[in-house]
Amino acid sequence: MRSQNNTNEHLIDELNQPLHRIIDPGQLKDKRKQTEEAYRELLEELVEERTAKLRNANKQLQQEITEHKQAEETLRKSEERYRTILEIIEEGYFEVDIAGNFTFVNDREASFLGYPKEELIGMNNRQYTDQETSKKLFQVFSKVYITGEPAKELDIEVIKKDGTKGFIEIWVYLKKDSAGQPTGFRGIARDITERKRAEKALEDSAKRYREVVESATEIIYTVDVKGNFTYANPAGLKVTGYSQAELQKLNYVDLVLPEHRERAMEIYVKQFREKLSMTYVEFPFFSKRGEIIWFGQNSTLVVESDRIIGFHIIARDITQRKKAEEALQKSENGYRILAENVTDMIWTADMNLRFTYISPSVTRMLGYSVTEAMSQTVEETLTPSSFEVAMEVFAEELAKEQSDGKDLFRSRTLELEENCKDGSTVWTESTMTFLRELDGRPVGILGITRDITERKKHEQEKTNLEEQLRQSQKMEAIGQLAGGVAHDFNNLLTVIKGYSQLSLNEMKENDPLRESIEEVRNAADRAADLTRKLLAFSCRQVLEMKVLDLNTVLRDLERMLRRLIGEDIELVTILTDGLGRVKTDPGWVEQIIMNLAVNARDAMPNGGKLTIETANVELDGAYAHKHIDVTPGRYVMLSMSDTGMGMTPEVRKQVFEPFFTTKEKGKGTGLGLSTVYGIVKQSGGNIWVYSEPGLGTTFKIYLPRADESIEEVREKVTGEEVSRGCETILLVEDEESVRRLTVEILKRQGYEVLEASCGDDALVLSKGHKEPIHIMLTDVVMPGMSGRELANQLKPFHPKMKVLYMSGYTDNTIINHGILNEGINYIQKPFTVDGLTKRVREVLDKVGDRSYESLR
Repeated sequence: MRSQNNTNEHLIDELNQPLHRIIDPGQLKDKRKQTEEAYRELLEELVEERTAKLRNANKQLQQEITEHKQAEETLRKSEERYRTILEIIEEGYFEVDIAGNFTFVNDREASFLGYPKEELIGMNNRQYTDQETSKKLFQVFSKVYITGEPAKELDIEVIKKDGTKGFIEIWVYLKKDSAGQPTGFRGIARDITERKRAEKALEDSAKRYREVVESATEIIYTVDVKGNFTYANPAGLKVTGYSQAELQKLNYVDLVLPEHRERAMEIYVKQFREKLSMTYVEFPFFSKRGEIIWFGQNSTLVVESDRIIGFHIIARDITQRKKAEEALQKSENGYRILAENVTDMIWTADMNLRFTYISPSVTRMLGYSVTEAMSQTVEETLTPSSFEVAMEVFAEELAKEQSDGKDLFRSRTLELEENCKDGSTVWTESTMTFLRELDGRPVGILGITRDITERKKHEQEKTNLEEQLRQSQKMEAIGQLAGGVAHDFNNLLTVIKGYSQLSLNEMKENDPLRESIEEVRNAADRAADLTRKLLAFSCRQVLEMKVLDLNTVLRDLERMLRRLIGEDIELVTILTDGLGRVKTDPGWVEQIIMNLAVNARDAMPNGGKLTIETANVELDGAYAHKHIDVTPGRYVMLSMSDTGMGMTPEVRKQVFEPFFTTKEKGKGTGLGLSTVYGIVKQSGGNIWVYSEPGLGTTFKIYLPRADESIEEVREKVTGEEVSRGCETILLVEDEESVRRLTVEILKRQGYEVLEASCGDDALVLSKGHKEPIHIMLTDVVMPGMSGRELANQLKPFHPKMKVLYMSGYTDNTIINHGILNEGINYIQKPFTVDGLTKRVREVLDKVGDRSYESLR
């Protein structure tokens, strides 16, 4: 090409020579034709070269435009997410310029101030605060501007558009441009109007309480944990005769009579150690004047920040009552000596036929102790036929009340058959005198009963034997019934009594609802007493705490459990060797296992698998911080997992509430799991449930380990620290609280963490991440996409990424889902901080990891 160009240039030079050198016109024509062709070739070459340059420039420009649009789209999405977050957070968010004028507010901030968002833009704080608050804000903004340090937890009063007032708590931060120059301020706000109102209400309540205490006729005083007086109301000062200053120099025990001081100390030490909410006692005190005054007093604990700091005591002067009781006691003693030494049984009853007194001879005659006999009614002591005879006489005497009211002490003698404690019966001759008021109204019965069994023995022998048989059968049937219902009934009463007491603790003495709540509590006490009697009546053993091995309990129950759950449900037990011991009641543990097994059976109507596991675990401070009432330490875990229908989050939240049930009406009391919960709590442990719809349910029970050896065994601390890391971890967890905790643990260990709440989010996040992802830490069971499915979909994008699975289900439960295979990396929830960091490090350092291959 260059040679051709030289030829063309030569022809052009010749064309430009003087005309006289042109010899032949034909040659000149050929020369011009050659020159035109040369010009045309030069022009085409120039056009082709320029066209190539333009094409390259255009391609480069198109690439720059595409990259610019992608950057703009990324920025738009980022700003859109930022705006969305600002609009959905519960706190208010705002931005102002240097002059204090709003440039942006979210919906929450606008609602706090009572203005539309568009109306707030451009407004200054002087327009929604009073002059004093506005001045305060100016000083705060100035300080932030000068120092660059944020202002935190600033309470301000705002005036809303409708004129009402409210309170917000704000945090103010300096806003800078890319060059580091201040451009304004941004802040976060929280509505604290209700909190301010509550504080004002509490202040008013405290004032009213002081007024009530100062004007009360009851004696009110407080003492610290050592028994030193810290306060007494005017009524208390008047009775004791001391001034406030004098009393505060004394100890509570100093005023108690010497012979009662040891008992007083025992009662209050017991209340302090056992944290009894209320104790009622009666003690004699010395007044400053030397008088002996009897106080009947209720003592309640004073607690601040979970620490007992003293006692509140409300007392009444019962000196006159004690004197009257002493006089009456002397009178009664004389009659009691007479009644308790006669052979016949002497008794009294009220008009409801309940005994008010029975002499000790009842034990010789019927076999009952006085206490046992007093707990019965006249009807219960008599056979049905004898009670019918007695009721006929009783009705006759009541009918004579109107016609013959002058005869106040009319007596009737009857032969009656009475029940003995051992189930036999005796014939008695009972003389009953009906006691009446002066107006003839009956008020009670005085009876003298003599044993005439021997006289009646021969004629009644056959009847007695038949009655014993019927009575024995009756006892057995009632005992079975009592044993069946008493436990659930006691749980119901526990709820009633507990809530009643909590309500009473929150109420003041003059609360109009207090008397009603006390009646509810008293009724529950009587019902609980009846239940205790039913348990004693049915010969049920008293519960006793023992140190036991859960593995032994489960082995003993295995045959019964297989019968209970049915043949269509497979029972698998995985018992850890060397399991720690626990201290609880064996019967309670059996009830826990049986209740959970019944629930698992009901959740698998078409059959399935029930897996029971035991293990030694250690719960650390991080776990305890996220789980209410958990104390860090060593525990024994009992896990029961089924492959049933599972639970929704709504059901899972209420599963331990009394009377909550998802079963059909009449097929469940709703007390089973609440009973399990109470048993575990009473044993010092905790119970948690892990479940998702369609994926089964796992109950995990943690009971404190009981190491009661002679020598205390301490765990050795190795001091070995887990190596820190700098790798990138993709965390996928649908439980927000678990996700937040895991992110914090891993970031503190030096890792870069990408977090996602579900499989779809994880796919988007990982595909857009250009740098390597060294390991994915994922929950096994998640809504929408499981951990296994997510790992399979990510394999083409990050083939070298390792996978570590985690789950709240037990290992064997996950096997039922087909997830765990040989070689898979897995960590069980709940994990400890050290356990998680160590496991992550182990997987990262693992050579020849086959996380993906193990999924095939």
